[in-house]
Amino acid sequence: CALVLYAMANWAQAQVLFACEPEWAALAQMLMPQARVHIATLPTQDPHHIEARPALIAQMRNADMALCTGAALEEGWLPVLQQKSGNPKVQNGQPGMFWATEGQALLGRVNSSGSPFEGDVHPQGNPHVQANPQRLAQVARDLARRMATLWPDQAAAVQDRLQGFEQRWQAHMTRWQRQAQGLRGKTVAAQHTYFTYLWEWLGMTQVADLERLVQANRAALINSFIAMERAQSNINQQLQFLKQRFGS
Repeated sequence: CALVLYAMANWAQAQVLFACEPEWAALAQMLMPQARVHIATLPTQDPHHIEARPALIAQMRNADMALCTGAALEEGWLPVLQQKSGNPKVQNGQPGMFWATEGQALLGRVNSSGSPFEGDVHPQGNPHVQANPQRLAQVARDLARRMATLWPDQAAAVQDRLQGFEQRWQAHMTRWQRQAQGLRGKTVAAQHTYFTYLWEWLGMTQVADLERLVQANRAALINSFIAMERAQSNINQQLQFLKQRFGS
């Protein structure tokens, strides 16, 4: 019974973390395995488009720290969670609000015209930095520093776990680079710009964004239909005028 009470007390005192994406949840659990981590999205979900459900608001309300990508990736739903949760710890500008892209030189800044046919564009830069293993390691270091600031009593343990992770991660990167050596300098057509940072790491160049091509073709097709409808309307108006003037 005493062991159960002790475990319950430790569980109640554990840090509560809210991760917008699974990648940041995995890093958080690696650095602070005793923490309770809530994850807003599944790996199969598009983090651009998430519903701000009551369950997520409740999780955000109880969080000691929130870990999100930033660069406007979650702008469609995260501000709602922040506002409705009323949790001062996870508001913008607070130590408890961690952005993975903060401090990173982002690639692929795109000016948006606001057209719904553009797909997901990122005026602040491509936010999917986790696709580059080196950038992911940088996020881990930044997160460890932030955790040490928030919980100084955990700083030494977090640093030890970070060092162990970096050693394992470097071994993986060395192996991956050796396996992918033949890809350097190659070109690639991809479904989206999600893997921009992977191409950066591999030394490849993306020459086509298939999603944007499809969206552009769809927009052109719809514009063609609109033009045809307008032309048909003009023809009908001309026919009506001729009938009225000269008779049927």
